[in-house]
Amino acid sequence: MQLRPLHMVMVQTPFDYPLYAHCMGLSNRPRITITTHHTEDGKAVWYLGGQLAEDGIDRSEEEQIAATRQELKSLFPWLDFSDAKFATFFIDRAEPKQNGMLKPDTSYAKTIQNITIAWPTKLALAPKLAREIMDAFDKAKLTPRVNDTSALQSWPKPSVSSPIWEQAFCKKEN
Repeated sequence: MQLRPLHMVMVQTPFDYPLYAHCMGLSNRPRITITTHHTEDGKAVWYLGGQLAEDGIDRSEEEQIAATRQELKSLFPWLDFSDAKFATFFIDRAEPKQNGMLKPDTSYAKTIQNITIAWPTKLALAPKLAREIMDAFDKAKLTPRVNDTSALQSWPKPSVSSPIWEQAFCKKEN
């Protein structure tokens, strides 16, 4: 495994439409990757990654927001972000180890004894990874079957954290 440090950005936009995009430049990596999510109160939040997040690891929050504003102005000159709210956070992306810390360019599946380790590396590769896992199961002559999971109903259910955009933009007053 290797860790790739990122400085992600979230933008609570004044726009009421979702956007899912890779904004490409001259590099083989997207300048910016955008996915849209909605807060519990229905506001749109753009979650920004790509080269912006990779280059942002050496920037402060203020510098990253300034770089983001400039990048959005360059990519979407017809949109007005003056009323947008910005927040950032640092995170390490875990991914399969590559020579020279390169980004993985495909999914990863490896079976060691009776354990299959699976890593889609990006959501777009999840279907490919599923096929690799099914092929590994076929090779091992494993077939899916229905199991009685009713005993699991009595197990405690873990709490689930709220999405980071809820924590950033929808802080509840005590």
